[in-house]
Amino acid sequence: MMKNKTIDILLVGIVIVIFVGYFWIKQSVWGDVHMVENLNRIEEYARNDQWEEAEKLAKHIHSEWEKKKLVILVNFGEAEFSLLEESLSFVLAGTEAKDHVEVYGRAKMAEDIWTNFNRVVPEP
Repeated sequence: MMKNKTIDILLVGIVIVIFVGYFWIKQSVWGDVHMVENLNRIEEYARNDQWEEAEKLAKHIHSEWEKKKLVILVNFGEAEFSLLEESLSFVLAGTEAKDHVEVYGRAKMAEDIWTNFNRVVPEP
C-alpha cells in the first residue's frame, strides 16, 4: 500500500516539474522578444505611416519566430500554432504593402493568440 502512495506522489511531482520546466524554458527563450509590445509598436508605426520602422520590426519578429517556434509547438495544437504563424506572416506582408487594415487586424489576432499561449490553462 505504501508503494502505491509513493509512486503517486512521484508521478505528481514529475508532472509538476515538467509543467514548471516548460513555462520556465518558454519564458527564457521568448522573454527577450516582447511579442505583444512589439506588435503594438508595429500598429503604432502603421498608424503614423512609419512603414520602414514597422517593416523592420515585423521582420525582426518574424525571424525570431522562425528561430524559436519549436518551443511553442511542443505544447500547443497545430491549429493555434499555424494561426499565429500565419498572422505574423500577414503582419509582415501588411507592412511591406503598407496596408493599415491588414496590419491592425492581423496584429490584434496575433496578440490574442500569443496572450492565450501564455496562460497556464489556454482557452480552446
